[in-house]
Amino acid sequence: MDRLEGYFTENSRPEKEEIDRAFWGCCHGGQNTAAAFLLEQGANVNWIPDWENLSPLDAAQREGADELVEWLHRQGQNQRAS
Repeated sequence: MDRLEGYFTENSRPEKEEIDRAFWGCCHGGQNTAAAFLLEQGANVNWIPDWENLSPLDAAQREGADELVEWLHRQGQNQRAS
């Protein structure tokens, strides 16, 4: 988390798409704390990457990250229709 938080300073922050990509990756990896931080930083909870037709929720479900899946539902995350 220290490294992730280091990208968000008063003078600098990642581009919006980078935040969305990182959020998706955290959900794919079951990283609850990092996902919550990135959502607070403006990540799109429903962002779909161009390399895989999965929402962050879909990615978390595929990985069996049940706690993160529940949290994403509470955040208004939508599941992709397959």
